[in-house]
Formats: sequence, C-alpha cells, structure tokens
Amino acid sequence: VASYLYKTKDLGISFTGGAQTCNVDGINLSKNRLIVFSDASFGRDCNPFAGGFIQWQNGPICWIARKAKLLRNQGMEIRYQNEVVGFNNRMTDIHAAIGRVQLKKLRERTTQRQKNAKFLSENLSTVTVPTASSDAEHVYHQYTITTDRRDDLSEYLNQAEIGNGVYYPIPVHQLPSFGKQIDLPNTKAAAKQALSIPVHPLLTSEELNRIVEVMNEWY
Repeated sequence: VASYLYKTKDLGISFTGGAQTCNVDGINLSKNRLIVFSDASFGRDCNPFAGGFIQWQNGPICWIARKAKLLRNQGMEIRYQNEVVGFNNRMTDIHAAIGRVQLKKLRERTTQRQKNAKFLSENLSTVTVPTASSDAEHVYHQYTITTDRRDDLSEYLNQAEIGNGVYYPIPVHQLPSFGKQIDLPNTKAAAKQALSIPVHPLLTSEELNRIVEVMNEWY
C-alpha cells in the first residue's frame, strides 16, 4: 500500500514487531530524504481486524488520507467513478459488529497482556527477554525472547506442550518476492534467534508459572 501512496523510491517503512513501536524520531528524515510509512498494525488485539488504520499529520502530504480512502474502496470516492485502480478492503458488517464488542475490552485485555509479560520478564532466566521503550507503551501482541539455541528451545517447548512460534524465520530481503542482495547482519541474527511464547490475556497463573518453570529448567 505504501508504494501506491507514495510514488517514490525514497520511502522508509518502520514495522511494529510484537507491538512495540519503533523510534521514528531516530530516523534523520531530512538528511536521508525519506518519507516514513510506519506499520503499527500489531499494536492492537482485536480478532476481526486484519490490519489497522492509517493516521497522518496535516501538512504537505495530508493528501495521503484521500488517496488511502480511494485505495480501500476500489479507487472511488463517488460510486462508479473509479479514479485509480484500488482494492476491495472494506470491512464486512459482521466483522465490524464483533470488533465493536472487542474494542470495549481492548484496554482490559492489553493490561492483562502487559501483566503477563512483566511476570515472564521478571522470572525467565535462561533466555534474553524483550525490552520496552521508556517513551512508548508495549502492548505485547507477541512476547518474543531470543536465544542462540532457538530451534532446540522450540522443540523442547513442543515436547512440553507449550505453544511457541517463530515470527519470522526468513528475513524479508531474502524472500523470493524481494530477493535483495544486501547484508543485514542484525536482521539475519534476529531471524535465527527470535521465538515467541504465550502471553495472551487468558493465561492463568498456573500456566504462567509452568511456562517459567519449564523454560528455566532448559539449557
């Protein structure tokens, strides 16, 4: 979508991994002549939404709002007057109805995720736990630890019937759809070391304690 909104190669995209927003202020926009498009779609915990919403600042590029609206509705603002080639990204009434109910519980669910994450971070001892920025609120869509023995740990947790997942095993620049020949050592390391474990708001105290106990016995 970003490439449709901005017809430029000078585009930076920041991604919210696990629901911790990146430090966009740390990007020197004027020096690097970049327009930043920040993906924070994981900063929510509502099942009906396969994406999120677009937020923009008034200014020279405030036209992005109208362009985005055109793209989501088959390229038209007035019915059957398609100005651009767009998408059919409109939410169904059923999804909207479910989402309205879940939004009322969003703060409660997010708070519980944060409590679960805090418990894990304070008690896990055999892995590197995630960090949270002091000037942003981490909502822990995922709780992602790192270890040099990620695959061994994943198999160990599978045997203990503790859910876990890798987000994501192949760096984006190495996917066939991009195939960029660039050296990104930190990205490669993260793809080999990152593992997400349960943090969802329905976890019981017994389940959280078992996760900690099992993981602390590993190594």
